[in-house]
Amino acid sequence: MTKLIMLRVYLDTNPTYGGYYSPIHSNECITLLPIRELHRLKHVPWFLEARKITDKCLGISLIEYYPLEWGDNVIVHNDPRPDLGFYTGHLAPRGRIPSKLGVGDYIVFMAGLAEYPEDTWYRRRTRAEITRAFRHSLKNGKAGIYLVAYIRVKEVLRIKSWHAVLEKYPQLRFSPHYYWLEGNNETVAVVGESAYIVPPVKLYDFGKRELNSRVVEVIGRDVAVSIVRSNFRKSRLIEVDEYSVEKMLRL
Repeated sequence: MTKLIMLRVYLDTNPTYGGYYSPIHSNECITLLPIRELHRLKHVPWFLEARKITDKCLGISLIEYYPLEWGDNVIVHNDPRPDLGFYTGHLAPRGRIPSKLGVGDYIVFMAGLAEYPEDTWYRRRTRAEITRAFRHSLKNGKAGIYLVAYIRVKEVLRIKSWHAVLEKYPQLRFSPHYYWLEGNNETVAVVGESAYIVPPVKLYDFGKRELNSRVVEVIGRDVAVSIVRSNFRKSRLIEVDEYSVEKMLRL
């Protein structure tokens, strides 16, 4: 047995972050949109500037997916990084990382994804235009909550010295928390084997209003229902069969 927690990340329906889901394109390529960075930074590295990040699906700048009202200098909280093997945050209850998360456990990341009309992203849109397109997708069953990435935990680090941590895990230099002006002494980094789930696994279909039965088998119906009721924000830390988790994630 192993432990697993499911966390909803990336852009979500909170108006502070936009009020719409990340796009899933017609070829199932996904553009996962990080939330905006709300903390003051010592300086802004290029990989936190939306206009300098290239989308792998359409080959355009990530800034094209954010509302015009946000301006041309959108700073994003680009975390988690399944491509680099880490997730940084804080321990619960301040944050969402359980204190009992350990080696060999899994964090599975959820995100809202929606299909948008083909011409949606050929130019930057206002927030009203984007949310109108999103609501149309939601109404027509073209949006859902998906499992999009995972980390199998190698180490959970309570960071007291960034210098020491970066010597061992230099990839953590890409964490937004490293650049925060305040609060770094409470940052926790989860590092390990990680990847995007390709194609993503649909957890909840808003068109059919149903949960993925294979996922429910792994996490249990009580946990699944609790996740739905919490607007998919997170699950509790649960014990699961490791083989079933690997099968669910298509490993």
